[in-house]
Amino acid sequence: MIYARQPTVEERRELQRMIRQAVGRVSQRAQLLLLSAQRHTVPELADLFAMSRATVRFWIRRFDMHGPAGLSDDPRRGRPRQVSPHVLETLVTMLQDDPRHEGYLATFWTVAMLSLALLHRLGVRLGTSALRGTLQARGWRWRRPRLTMPTKVAPEKTRKQWLMTKALVEAGPEAAIL
Repeated sequence: MIYARQPTVEERRELQRMIRQAVGRVSQRAQLLLLSAQRHTVPELADLFAMSRATVRFWIRRFDMHGPAGLSDDPRRGRPRQVSPHVLETLVTMLQDDPRHEGYLATFWTVAMLSLALLHRLGVRLGTSALRGTLQARGWRWRRPRLTMPTKVAPEKTRKQWLMTKALVEAGPEAAIL
């Protein structure tokens, strides 16, 4: 039967700290190792922690070789980035241009419009969250457009604008407004 080696006083302190403060699986692994050092068997630990016996043995061996530091996950590569230098260069060029040059009716870019424009121009499908992250990394900020009446205008102009708005609302959906 395989058991974890007895941790030193300092290792035991670190394992107990990991149980309290480490995130998710690392905390669980620290608990597993302390129980294994108390001579709980691999099948018991596998049932208790809902993992395979091979996984329990893997973490016991890893602890025996590297101590508490060996309980952390190895870095992973993850999905490759979608934003190549060419895409980034095109994005910066588009941000400096007016969206009307791309055929849009808007006068400012939204993240969704940028995503569509990149798809049409380069055939690259970037999600809005990836695009926001790219913009943020480049120091660009995005906000919702504020569509409100201007506050510092001539009083007569404001009165006319409100009268026009009132007329539009009162006209109803069937009316033709010129």
